[in-house]
Amino acid sequence: MCDLQLDYICTYKLIVEDGEDEFGLKEGLYQLQLLQMFSMDEFDETKINQKIDELYNIIKNEYFIQIIFDNHPYKDTFLDDLIFRTLFSYDYFDLFHKCLHAYFNKKPYDLILDELIKSFTSK
Repeated sequence: MCDLQLDYICTYKLIVEDGEDEFGLKEGLYQLQLLQMFSMDEFDETKINQKIDELYNIIKNEYFIQIIFDNHPYKDTFLDDLIFRTLFSYDYFDLFHKCLHAYFNKKPYDLILDELIKSFTSK
């Protein structure tokens, strides 16, 4: 496995950037939480991509991943591995993180999966 840390709540979208001096807080927190999931201390795109590829190879045939692929807005233009990468983007990471947490902890993920799929159409 790729040492996933999933026992935290993604909060980057909850941050309010009221002033000019707060601009970028959401993006910074998103990056920190992405690193946290992969047990990394510093941003290394190559290592992150390796960990995403490893995770993809482990779960690509799981039911919830197939549902995501079938409902993704780029299903007709992107290959599945590229669709999988989009799930780590700012727009979807918090919801996909919840799906991963539920899946790996053997908890129901239907409601979270529905929320992720709805987010595809709200962009």
